[in-house]
Amino acid sequence: MSRTVRLLAVAQNRNPEAIKLAIVQAALAGKSYTRIAEEFAIQRGVVAGVVYRHRRKIGGGARATSSAAIPRQAKTDPKAPTPQLAPVPIPALAPVVALAEQPKPDPVLVAAVWQPKALSYFQIADGLCRWPLWPTNAPFSEKFFCGLPALENGSYCSHCQGLSSSRELTRDTDRRLNFKRLIRRAA
Repeated sequence: MSRTVRLLAVAQNRNPEAIKLAIVQAALAGKSYTRIAEEFAIQRGVVAGVVYRHRRKIGGGARATSSAAIPRQAKTDPKAPTPQLAPVPIPALAPVVALAEQPKPDPVLVAAVWQPKALSYFQIADGLCRWPLWPTNAPFSEKFFCGLPALENGSYCSHCQGLSSSRELTRDTDRRLNFKRLIRRAA
């Protein structure tokens, strides 16, 4: 009876202790976790767990990098003469050549600065950005909106859309528009 057939026969018993023992024996035989898992029709993680829990029985109880496993260097006598290294010839360096002056690159154009149109409530229309540009206590006559062309199917331009999703700026806007007070009042 081959070893694999014997292991499968043990697995057919469904005796947990017998299966654990068979898994450990298969691991000792050098089989991979995947192959053992296929033979027993179990998951590879189960095989790894069983082998890990029985590692002392297998002989892997000590760490591989224990101090006993690391070879130590032989002690040297401090009075013994140290070996001298032979001098290494230094190669001659190539003469330094001045580099030709490189042409300066064209100046980089700065992106357009966001400049809102500051439209009033009555001037704002469909397709224009509706981002508010006023402080909390501004009178109605001083309340303006951005007014730049809005993104398709949106209420804000690309710049104000970024402002609305920016966490810090949203927090500042909430503070500026006094949303905390409004939320408390609604509750």
